[in-house]
Amino acid sequence: QGLVITGGVDDGRKRLSTTEVLTPAGWVAGPLLPVGVRSHCQVTVGSDMVIVTGGRTDSGATSAVYALTGQTWTPLQSMRNTRDGHSCSVVLHTLVVTGGWDRQDVELYDLTKKTWTTGPSLPSVMYKGQALTIGQNIFTIFSSGQVMKLTREMDQWQWNKVTTIPKWGVSKDNYRPFSPATKLSAKTLAC
Repeated sequence: QGLVITGGVDDGRKRLSTTEVLTPAGWVAGPLLPVGVRSHCQVTVGSDMVIVTGGRTDSGATSAVYALTGQTWTPLQSMRNTRDGHSCSVVLHTLVVTGGWDRQDVELYDLTKKTWTTGPSLPSVMYKGQALTIGQNIFTIFSSGQVMKLTREMDQWQWNKVTTIPKWGVSKDNYRPFSPATKLSAKTLAC
């Protein structure tokens, strides 16, 4: 158990298939991903599984999905669409994959049934945004500063705008990399 880092690029911009794990004893090499990848998304499911979705390989954007359990990467059913620069999070036994380069669609992977379905589209393209789960909701933060909440009520998924982060300082043609804090209260987000 520890922090897991997968893929990325090296100093020469080569896509990496490496996995590093931070344990109490320090960093150790983990099992290699089946392919070198960057701009992918990674989530932890429960206490013993890491899932990597999509990204960009030497062949371009991919729809591949892999699960790490123990010391083995296992292919899962691929997403319906290729995507890189997307976001992902897990809520209610569902892996939710949102946006990506030139994408505003959403894919839902039922972790119990092991099947993909289409979710409600985002209101606009979301590239290099963030997604995080708070309670039974997923919050997405666009690079523009727009914050949306995905909820599921009576088997229906729905997006609602929560807020826009003020003075985000992003030009129309650039994105601002960021990482959200996951320890926020519902009161902080006014939900």
